[in-house]
Amino acid sequence: MYTGIVKGTFAVASAERTQNLLRYEVELPTELRTGLVVGASVSIDGVCQTVTGIKGARIGFDAIPETLQLTTLGSLAAGARVTVER
Repeated sequence: MYTGIVKGTFAVASAERTQNLLRYEVELPTELRTGLVVGASVSIDGVCQTVTGIKGARIGFDAIPETLQLTTLGSLAAGARVTVER
């Protein structure tokens, strides 16, 4: 369950587009990574996303075409900043 409290803005470390989705990673500080597991839900720019990978501070997500068309995630690129809510 989300708290409704955005914890800050964080850098998109990588963003790779394929035909069917956008794979991207966001660098999160320790306090937001604590207890985070693959399969958990995290709000990125207000969009519910599922954690697909954890590599140190980099947390991976996949966004499908519908999500990319209907949200701000469609314009994500490495170096962008996104809001995060656990």
